[in-house]
Amino acid sequence: MSMSDKRKRVRTDSGGPASISFGATGSNASGKHNQHRTRDNEFWFEDGNVIVVAGNVEFRVFKGILADHSPVMRDMFSLPQPRSESSQVSVVLPCPVVDVTDAPEDIRHILRLCIPKSESMLSPFSRNKFSYDMVSAVIRLGHKYQMSQLVDHAIAFLKGHFSDKFAVWANHKSCGFPDFEPVHSIGVVNLARLTGETSLLPTALLACCALGKEIAQGFRRDNGTREYLSSGDVGRCFSAHGRLVGEYIRIALTVFNPVISDGCTRQRRCRTKFQAFVNGFKAGADKVEAPYVFVKSLHRSLRFVYPDFNLCESCEEMVEKRAIDEQLALWKQLPEIMDITVHGWGEAM
Repeated sequence: MSMSDKRKRVRTDSGGPASISFGATGSNASGKHNQHRTRDNEFWFEDGNVIVVAGNVEFRVFKGILADHSPVMRDMFSLPQPRSESSQVSVVLPCPVVDVTDAPEDIRHILRLCIPKSESMLSPFSRNKFSYDMVSAVIRLGHKYQMSQLVDHAIAFLKGHFSDKFAVWANHKSCGFPDFEPVHSIGVVNLARLTGETSLLPTALLACCALGKEIAQGFRRDNGTREYLSSGDVGRCFSAHGRLVGEYIRIALTVFNPVISDGCTRQRRCRTKFQAFVNGFKAGADKVEAPYVFVKSLHRSLRFVYPDFNLCESCEEMVEKRAIDEQLALWKQLPEIMDITVHGWGEAM
């Protein structure tokens, strides 16, 4: 079963996601010229056989290509072409015009994948860099127009970072892709909610927990709209943040519990180092704000309170194992911490 088969199917109202009319470019359904419309510089093909109008932008493209990607559009294009009435004659205008309610920026993102102007790729998401706005548009419009293959590619792309596998998440240097900002984790939460891809939620919400005031302010998409977390997810993040800070402190004190390893070669020195760390960390524990508990080499990143923290090789191996064991145990609890249910979470670490 494909990923799209398991997702919530889009609900299409009786009127569909777009209205279809017929006329020349710059004309509305009644044939009246609309002087405010402009041709898109990127997607206007003189031999195109359909004009998609989004906002005040017209895209002249190819029905067959869009119909191959979207059964919703295929159904729209199958509607009979009406005739244009005038006082003298009734004619069939050559190019159908489809008005959609989507932003032109979003339509452009979709067309870049459906009608690529560069070398074809097995997966349109196989390149290293894609903006959040492009991925978001593909998932939102792909869900709306039932472009299941594009949605599958986009979801798989997000799972490359917002993973249910601890090793994948911990190996990333930051909470996002190179062309994503941390605040875009808000959008990833909303995309997961839209498509029913619950495995994206724990890490996307975790990334939201590290945001400051942006968690309430949201962010602006390139189409001009603003995106926010739902009030329920904001509440989940506030609740989880407090618990994660507490777990971060607990894990730090557990990892550096001043009990040396059995094979310690510098017992007195290592005991002194352990105790100094614990004393220093407790003194600054009230200043912990961002719960970066699921990072690679946690046992090293925790040493910011005591940079001159050198242990013998045996004790180093011990604290590394302690850290990984604590992280894995907490990782399995992450959905519960975020107050969500994800079946199969933690089975593959």
